[in-house]
Amino acid sequence: PELYVPNWTGFQRSDTVAMVFGMLDALTLDDMLIPVCTSTHGNESFNLTWATVLKHKKVVMFPDDPPHERVSADRLAQSMRLLGIPTTVALLPYTDTIKDPNGFFETDRRKDLYKEMIKWF
Repeated sequence: PELYVPNWTGFQRSDTVAMVFGMLDALTLDDMLIPVCTSTHGNESFNLTWATVLKHKKVVMFPDDPPHERVSADRLAQSMRLLGIPTTVALLPYTDTIKDPNGFFETDRRKDLYKEMIKWF
């Protein structure tokens, strides 16, 4: 697993960054010009040694809909807080057909995702 950041320049300049748990989710937020990172191998694979790039930033995690992904995000957020990184887990308004951030694009609900993102960025 590797840390994936679609736009390093924007990421480094931002005080608040998003964390998602999938490459397509990261590309979706990047398309919206939101500084974002993800692990290349899903929600259980984030390596805390990567947290050095998150020092001095606020992190907002957007886990996918399944309950186990929310639990994983909560655990990771707690670990990051222990490292001194302010981290919030934000839950998106998922539906029966939308299970992750990229799902808003796939179902032509980009505006709904944008409304959620402007709360944080």
